Amino acid sequence: MKALLFICALFVSMHLFAQNYIPLRLDSTYRYSWNIGLHQEIVTGEFYSGYSYDANDSLIQLRYPEYRFNFIYSQDTTYHVTERPLPGDQWSESNRSISTFQDGNLISKVNELNTSGVWEKSARYLYTYTASNQILVTLLQHWKNGAWVDFYKKEHTYDANGNLLEEAEYYAIESSEFKYNRGKQYSYDDLDNLIERISLSSAFNGPYISGKYTWFYQGNKLDSLKIYDYDNNQWKELARFEYDHSDPEVERANHYHFTGGSWKYTGQNNTYRGPGIYSEKPDSIISYQYLDADDILKPTQRKYLTYEDLGNDKIYFKEVEYTYFNSLQEWKLSLLNEEWYTVKSTVSAEQNFSHESAGSFFPNPCRSGERINLKIAGLAKTDSEVLIFDMQGRLISRENLYNKSGISAPVSAGMYNILIREKGGISGVTKLVVME
Repeated sequence: MKALLFICALFVSMHLFAQNYIPLRLDSTYRYSWNIGLHQEIVTGEFYSGYSYDANDSLIQLRYPEYRFNFIYSQDTTYHVTERPLPGDQWSESNRSISTFQDGNLISKVNELNTSGVWEKSARYLYTYTASNQILVTLLQHWKNGAWVDFYKKEHTYDANGNLLEEAEYYAIESSEFKYNRGKQYSYDDLDNLIERISLSSAFNGPYISGKYTWFYQGNKLDSLKIYDYDNNQWKELARFEYDHSDPEVERANHYHFTGGSWKYTGQNNTYRGPGIYSEKPDSIISYQYLDADDILKPTQRKYLTYEDLGNDKIYFKEVEYTYFNSLQEWKLSLLNEEWYTVKSTVSAEQNFSHESAGSFFPNPCRSGERINLKIAGLAKTDSEVLIFDMQGRLISRENLYNKSGISAPVSAGMYNILIREKGGISGVTKLVVME
């Protein structure tokens, strides 16, 4: 349960920092994990992947050590073929899916298996949409005795504002009649903020309520979250999170468990705002467990996330997670995630700053601490800001451009990335050289 609650809080935290970002194309990944199993055994894992694209940045191949996916595109149809390696550097097609689109919406996906060189139907997904292109029904069918047979469906219901009100999942029984299995119901406030989610499950005597999440807001910011179980026809409080937004660079989430008839403080997650150039990912997340006997917050997990500009439009991302294992009484590297990207040409620094409307800085190179003049045309300065990052992706300074003609250069010599951002998105990216 604690892991689930942490993930929930982390999900909310990371999505509060959503902005507009420089789009990246993922080229390859590496992931390593380390943990202690149920029987105190060491469990490790490694994961690799590689990606290839066509001239339009459409994915044409995704590679793993044990298999690879090939993607073929035609008008309103995409073929997704899975291949597995054979001796002698040969590959064998094992299965494929054929996705069909209409007006940009996915309307069907047929899965097929390769049996002795012959493609045989396996499963089919059918999708229908509302007039505003929101998913209405997902239907899964299996190929059986030469015909498609209904197996599963998921229905969605929306309000007049397009907010999701209900999800309902059904499985077909032997008579081909659909029987309710589980679902969720949602409620919103006048600002369309999600305020309640109720989970439903099925039993012999019909659907029953199994749990509830309730969100509370202060203005447009999340103030708290409560989690309930439904037991003996009444709501039972399980946990709650309280969010502190007083520091614009850090979101603090204090978490509590309901035990013994009262709330008990159990810990805190601190999410530190990231640079916001390439993604919504934070700079770091520190998790603490509250030790009641000592009245202290003890760190239990530390996660650090950084981007590095490698030059030539290549970007390296690294996520490192350390976990404190009580059984070992020490910190261990529990996760290493590395990703390599290419900056899409539409947002390269050279392109953005080849036009006077994007902006320029002078002098460049400059001296440490020197006042840098800005030349910006057509930019709404009241909604604009300049962000300066070092080459490790760390935010050095941030200044609003309202009524300003210049900013101060960093005090340390080196090369820096400068990003101009306004309400409508990113206006430009360039490099700044600072000398002693």
